[in-house]
Amino acid sequence: MSDQQLYIARFTRIFLDSFSARDIVEPLISIDNDKATSYAIDLMNKRDFDAIGIRDKGEIIGYILRDDLGSGICKSYVRKYNETDLVSDSGSFLTVIDLLNEQQRIFVHIFGQVNGIITQDDLQKPPLRMWLFGIITIIEMNFTNTIREY
Repeated sequence: MSDQQLYIARFTRIFLDSFSARDIVEPLISIDNDKATSYAIDLMNKRDFDAIGIRDKGEIIGYILRDDLGSGICKSYVRKYNETDLVSDSGSFLTVIDLLNEQQRIFVHIFGQVNGIITQDDLQKPPLRMWLFGIITIIEMNFTNTIREY
């Protein structure tokens, strides 16, 4: 392996490991599960949220979606998390993009609890744009190195 190839490999590894879900995550707003859905709808409308966390005894146990809510209390509309809804705060951008390719939102584990959310809109944030530009630069460096060898 040439010095240039080693440099590209090192740069690629460092770059891919440097950015993670924690760079674009937003705090997950949550309310108690015994709150009226009218309260949740009002909160979600004011903040332009489609989803918020639901707490039971102080712990976030799931989430509700604005479009699901009818009358009653929030507990009746709670959705539990499944594996495809969750990512660690140290999860790579590749993982985040892969999950968001299939769904509107993912929830982020921070300090052992779900405390964050990433939506498809968050893919427009500067850290992800920088990461994408870096990926393009890595591809360009590989092409340049390949052309130089031939």
